[in-house]
Amino acid sequence: MIYGATTGYDKDGVQQNWALYYADDNTSGKGQFSFKMTDSSPTGVTHLYFFNPANTGWQNYIFNQENKALKAFNFDGWHGDTVGEWGKMKTSDNQMLYVKDTYTGFLNAAKNAIGNKYLVFNPVGGQGIENVNKSNVDVLYTEIWPWDHDSEGVQYDSYNSLKREIEQSRKESGGKSLIVPAYMEYDYGKTNPGKAFNTSAVLLTEAAVYAAGGSRMELGDNGNMLSNEYFPAQNLYMNDDLKNRTHRLYDFIVAYENLLRDGQTETANRIELPAYASSSNGEANKVWAYGKKDSKYEIIQMINLLGVSKNDWRANDGTKETPTKIGSHEVKYYYSNDVNSVWLASPDSSDGRTQKLSFTKGNDGNGKFVKITVPSLEYWNMIYMSSENSGGGKRRTSSARKDR
Repeated sequence: MIYGATTGYDKDGVQQNWALYYADDNTSGKGQFSFKMTDSSPTGVTHLYFFNPANTGWQNYIFNQENKALKAFNFDGWHGDTVGEWGKMKTSDNQMLYVKDTYTGFLNAAKNAIGNKYLVFNPVGGQGIENVNKSNVDVLYTEIWPWDHDSEGVQYDSYNSLKREIEQSRKESGGKSLIVPAYMEYDYGKTNPGKAFNTSAVLLTEAAVYAAGGSRMELGDNGNMLSNEYFPAQNLYMNDDLKNRTHRLYDFIVAYENLLRDGQTETANRIELPAYASSSNGEANKVWAYGKKDSKYEIIQMINLLGVSKNDWRANDGTKETPTKIGSHEVKYYYSNDVNSVWLASPDSSDGRTQKLSFTKGNDGNGKFVKITVPSLEYWNMIYMSSENSGGGKRRTSSARKDR
């Protein structure tokens, strides 16, 4: 916790004039900013008390404590945490601030203080993530909660909202890939312990994150999937189908890392599925299809939401329909550069191996296009195209094995 100290902090050298207090017009609380963890504990520690991350005295104190831990246990780095943004605060000398506005300076100072150790930071709910993205953290990470919203006021409740934040964070950070620990079926897991995760719910959220160029942090103790922020909890379990599909997904995102999170940017290129309803923003009951590109390829990401009645990623009540799998179908794509070869890769078919696809070219009032014959779509397809006549086989199996 980058700003928290427990009961008895004054005996450890923490000074009261470093503390944060609720501003007079902050309706969240009064007095020193604190966070209740429990009603009672064997140690008597029940609250976290908050201190100003911009205060150099506090910074020197906490950086020194972190370096002691890093040295004693040889940790790889520091995962700085928060409990979110709680509105306007004031310092002991009545200076007003929002905690999220202190993140860039604090994190840059922290990275400098811990040297060659890694720094990861969690702006809970994405609050203040824009200040983290421009800092010197080594890894981008944020716990997403569906009631929070991004800097433009869009709630993080839909598949497309995850995509938006991943792409925005990549832009603001200069290319870093956001890790999204979005806990699935949160309330269902607490009220139905011992039940299985909804396979479709998990796979669709994973596809939404991975296709956008992000990553997931979703496994806790003993490889069990997380349904809430308490990592040892094992409320829900993964059935064999979900285990196998998740394993294939992990292989896939390593094998095709250069097509997913290696300099790709968004395009607005027109994509049509003549036989099926589609959208570019993840609408329910449609195929979600959107474009990306890099220096060599134009890419279509296709996520199947046909037959899925809600586009909420969390599936909080444990309910999510299985997408309606479709067979051979046509995709019409209006390209930027000439297309002379087209490939398909999917974690759902051919063990993730690339397949070369047939296509024809044309031109109409919307521009030049290719009509691509796609053999099937279950959950997630990635189509990539090049102006070159040869290539493909982008899968990097040796890299995947080495990285694992």
